[in-house]
Amino acid sequence: MKKLYTLTIFLIGIFVLSACGNLQDPDNIWNVQRPAAEGQSSRASVPLTNLSSGTFEGTGTGGYYGDVSVAVTVDASGSIAGVEVTYHNETPAFANRAFDSMIPAIISAQTYDVDTIGGATHSSTALRAAVQDALNQAQN
Repeated sequence: MKKLYTLTIFLIGIFVLSACGNLQDPDNIWNVQRPAAEGQSSRASVPLTNLSSGTFEGTGTGGYYGDVSVAVTVDASGSIAGVEVTYHNETPAFANRAFDSMIPAIISAQTYDVDTIGGATHSSTALRAAVQDALNQAQN
């Protein structure tokens, strides 16, 4: 009877763990971004003014496995036109999720101060810091 009870608990545990999903699944709860309440921003925007055109290198600390480096391109009108991650040593499953979501958000919002990605907080924080470093160099 004790063996049957132990086996039952073990099988229930396996079933519960298998229901957790994986990090590659876009519908996994860890991969879903939650929008701010209507009419509210999730954080105060950091205005960027007087940006020089060009490509600026930046490095951010805070990654789980070290620094993240980026190249930020600012166009002639002073807008962020592109962000490219040039170096990182983060776990790809986490880093790619953060970078793939945050880079378009940075370009759209025209600021480094965008939401981090849950489950990839270290990679997100390092990316934000790297973009901030590059944009600080771009400011006149």
